[in-house]
Amino acid sequence: MIKSFINFSLLIPLVIYFTSCSKEESSVDTPNSQMITKAQSWYETTPHKTGALNWDKATIVINAQSNTYRITVPYPFTSNFEKGSRGIRRVIFSISKGIIKGEVIEIVGTEAYIKTHKTYNPADFTGLIGRSDLNQQFKKGDYYNNGSIKYNAVIAKFPSQKAFESRIRPELQCDYYTETRIDPDGVFTVYGYSVCTDEGSGGTNNPGTGGGNPDPGDGGGGNGGSGDGPVVDDHWDPEKPRDKPTHIEAIKSELNNPCLTEAYKSVLSKDLKNRIATTMDKMFGGKSNFDLIFREKPDNEMPGAMGRYNVYDSHLAGKPDGTLIGGVVYIDLNVDALPKASKEFIVTTMLHESLHGFLKIQGVKFDEPYINQHEKMASVYTSSISDALMEIFPTISKKDQSDLSWTGLLQTLEWTSKQLKDASNKTDATAQIYKNIYNHQLGTVGTSSQCK
Repeated sequence: MIKSFINFSLLIPLVIYFTSCSKEESSVDTPNSQMITKAQSWYETTPHKTGALNWDKATIVINAQSNTYRITVPYPFTSNFEKGSRGIRRVIFSISKGIIKGEVIEIVGTEAYIKTHKTYNPADFTGLIGRSDLNQQFKKGDYYNNGSIKYNAVIAKFPSQKAFESRIRPELQCDYYTETRIDPDGVFTVYGYSVCTDEGSGGTNNPGTGGGNPDPGDGGGGNGGSGDGPVVDDHWDPEKPRDKPTHIEAIKSELNNPCLTEAYKSVLSKDLKNRIATTMDKMFGGKSNFDLIFREKPDNEMPGAMGRYNVYDSHLAGKPDGTLIGGVVYIDLNVDALPKASKEFIVTTMLHESLHGFLKIQGVKFDEPYINQHEKMASVYTSSISDALMEIFPTISKKDQSDLSWTGLLQTLEWTSKQLKDASNKTDATAQIYKNIYNHQLGTVGTSSQCK
């Protein structure tokens, strides 16, 4: 801090009943048009929140012994998955004794799985399978590894990505998988599981159900489903053309103040080659599971601070061994005080706070007595901050470049060592550095931000 967590909500179950044709079942190559028409008419007159189905490609399986019909209708995904997974979405109807039921089946193969599989195969499937009712209410699901159920899983919908990211969650150590997509109407859908270790109990939650593919079933009653799913070798739904990703896509701004926005763009320009820029891009850019989000806070919510890593809203998830594997880091900037500082000071604050996010993910704590984030910055990163300032402000003086790199680090052992050296040599170098930093904070020196 410069002064003046998925972890996901614990994810719940998803199950699909895989069925293969038995002696009592026979696949009908030519759809039974009468039963398909009956299912279509029922669907169109039954309340539902699913969209248009591809009835032209509906298929039907008849169980002659029980005189039941199962109709599978393609309901392709209309948006791509954010991390490169592929999926299959179908609506399954069952007709038995004149009663019709329907449910939505979603299969999401992991990015690694779809690279070696052009089609879905339950024998070695790795990914998530879930089902929901026709009103898009999640019912049950599982995460599979090489054809066997490993964890319970969930499909969760949010009105927007921001609504998902703004949830308050504790920082638990978790092993998890997540995939997301955004519908054309902005609905943000999360697919995944989490297995978390509570530091208080040392236990885990959301265990898998174990075993292999579940036995065929009728999917239960009510607005339940058919218990059937896509057949072996069903191809993934078509993807829409993907835009070429930008150089940095997981570092985001929620800033409105023009001076803070200008500084944000300067710090995170894709053309920068300094150590901090490349480090941030490696940690948060591309397909990283970590997001870095800058946002504004009023002075009364962060008195005495120009910037801070928000320990309450930031949430990081990891494995039981402590290795972090994903999450969101929030950096708060004082919108009332920081814009009044020089441009160089504003940029320095952003560089400093970005390093807090990076070091947190690296496992460096804030409050250990001798090995903490500020001590690490003071001993390792002041030269990197100085180099970054030179690249962003080519005409900056060497004194400003060096002095500002100590912003927020005036209570470290490294700084104390410099003060002791001053006392021994009867010099005032540290006092002059402090004065220069303070004047930049006031905006009386350096490049004016024009945001007084």
